Amino acid sequence: ENDKQISHFSVLTKTCSTPASTPAPTPGPTPAPTPMPTPAPTPAPTPAPPPERRGSFIAIGDWGYDQQTHGWNIQPGCESVIAKTMQEWMKKLGDVEFVINVGDSFYPSGVSSKWDPQWESKWRSVFPKETRDAPWYSVYGNH
Repeated sequence: ENDKQISHFSVLTKTCSTPASTPAPTPGPTPAPTPMPTPAPTPAPTPAPPPERRGSFIAIGDWGYDQQTHGWNIQPGCESVIAKTMQEWMKKLGDVEFVINVGDSFYPSGVSSKWDPQWESKWRSVFPKETRDAPWYSVYGNH
């Protein structure tokens, strides 16, 4: 079946290119097709540059700790691990503009004022200065 299709194509080509007064030659054996050269591999497209960052922020919640409230299910020092991790991310990113604090920060019942001693014992003494220097936008209460 393939030979007939190839022969038919061959005849049509020769008929179209041969003057009407010259008889068309009888088709002979069909020559093997010439292999096509292998094209060179196409290089991978160059990725577009990432969009310019305008800054980063860190969101944090449920970081508070109180021995009497959490002594049974959270290990002391968790706040320090969170603070250290935040500091590492701030250094890695290099452009943290602010921190969003979604609550559950000061147990057992929040802070009473800006002079509350919990600011010192549960925030300033736990979070490094670099972490505290970024503005913190906080929601106090249960996240």
